[in-house]
Amino acid sequence: MDFDNTIIQFNYNLTKAWLAQFRESSQAICTLASQFRKNDDCLVKSLHCGSFNISLRLHWEDDGPDWLIRFPIPGKSMLPDEKVRNEVAVMKFIQQNTRIPVPSVIACGMGNENPTGLGPFIIMTFVEGRKMSEILKGETRTKDDVDDVLDPHISESTLSILYGQVADILLQLFKHDFDHIGSLSMDGDKQSWSIKHRPLTLDMNETLRCSGLTQDCLPKKVYCSARDYLLALCDMQFARLARQRNSICDAEDCREKYTCRRLFQATMSRFICRKENSGPFKLNCDDLCPGNILVDESLQIVAVVDWEFCYAAPTQFVTSAPGWLLLRKPSDWLTTEGPRSFLKSYTPKLELFLKTMEEREEVRAKLPTGLPSGRLSTRMRQSFEDRTFWFNMAARTSFDVDDVYWYMLDEYCYGPRSSIKERVTEATSGVDTYKDLEHFVRLKINHLKEYNSQIGCEENVDGEVEGVKEGVNSASLKTKAWVQIVHKTTFSIVVLMLAAAYLVRRKIN
Repeated sequence: MDFDNTIIQFNYNLTKAWLAQFRESSQAICTLASQFRKNDDCLVKSLHCGSFNISLRLHWEDDGPDWLIRFPIPGKSMLPDEKVRNEVAVMKFIQQNTRIPVPSVIACGMGNENPTGLGPFIIMTFVEGRKMSEILKGETRTKDDVDDVLDPHISESTLSILYGQVADILLQLFKHDFDHIGSLSMDGDKQSWSIKHRPLTLDMNETLRCSGLTQDCLPKKVYCSARDYLLALCDMQFARLARQRNSICDAEDCREKYTCRRLFQATMSRFICRKENSGPFKLNCDDLCPGNILVDESLQIVAVVDWEFCYAAPTQFVTSAPGWLLLRKPSDWLTTEGPRSFLKSYTPKLELFLKTMEEREEVRAKLPTGLPSGRLSTRMRQSFEDRTFWFNMAARTSFDVDDVYWYMLDEYCYGPRSSIKERVTEATSGVDTYKDLEHFVRLKINHLKEYNSQIGCEENVDGEVEGVKEGVNSASLKTKAWVQIVHKTTFSIVVLMLAAAYLVRRKIN
């Protein structure tokens, strides 16, 4: 599903304006950090740009460690105060209750508490390290590559070292149980934790950022059952289809996406674990991947960062096989190379990962505490075999639900089909369902016409009620949208680089 370029442009303008303010705020940022250091001799050592945040490494001429001050970027991070609050709580919980290496939180503040006017912030210890993703992709990625891809020549021994440590991190997280689905909150005595806020997910952020939905379409509360939470995710996915003006390409595409979401929701009872529907729930981090894991020269993990989209989730999310083993997103692989190619490349890596996890589990099984909730490796393998892996992926990523559902779930759940159109016809043959669908098609065609008119797209959009697909050429429309997005993203990166160069040069001089 394409992004709404009018929303992307609006958010891009927010980012650009904020970066201009950030570029002029180096002294104010140092003054803010120095209040917590009790030392005014602050030096900006380097600048670090991520997908949602921008950070400065700060140095003082004393015996203490360098610090990192990090700000969510407006236009990239859509719920910045909520994001910072949740991440600080998770980092403190992990440091207090696990052996997972994370930076120590020095201080934090909401937007109204930041005298620089740059919004909420976190100050944490700086950790030197190299991204694990750089080790995994090796020298295979060129400057023209859109996605990171696992180095096909990387040694099994290197993978085993890295996989084993990540498996240990997952096992430590899996040990802790929660009674609700939502975001962590530290209780007043700072020794106990509870779930008091709604879950904040990566998909929620991207839905707001790229489609123009408002917060009323997002999950709003904590949940006491996996089923209720998954229904809320399905509602959010359908709301995006209904409200994003360019969420379809033409009438046939609209019918496919409408049917996909209805059939996907109908499969829910097949994939929900009834025994765990009411808990316990487990900590799940949407962005726990090699790009957010730092290692030293001996390939030992020194820090896991970016816990902003971590929350207590349905246990089945945590017991899914990891989707990052090939670095490239499974949904992207499906659409370009096909399911067979994905399975051929992914399955051996999954077996190696699970082997390293089983070795860690054997060690833990001999400890007095034993293994909590059974063997995680067994459940991950089962999730891939019974396709819960794909169901969870579709539920958690509304941008991928169509591809994942039609490639990996539809025929598995409803039997063979000759075409997607055949399945759509079968699923919507009832009189009431058909009327609802065609009413929805007309609504969406009007949305698309309005959108195309606003962006100056002159291609005709004719939404037929039934029969042969007519009107806008979907490939042409998608290509045009993609070119616009790439152009804007590239320019944004250039702006960040200029800001970095300017800021560092200013401090050095």
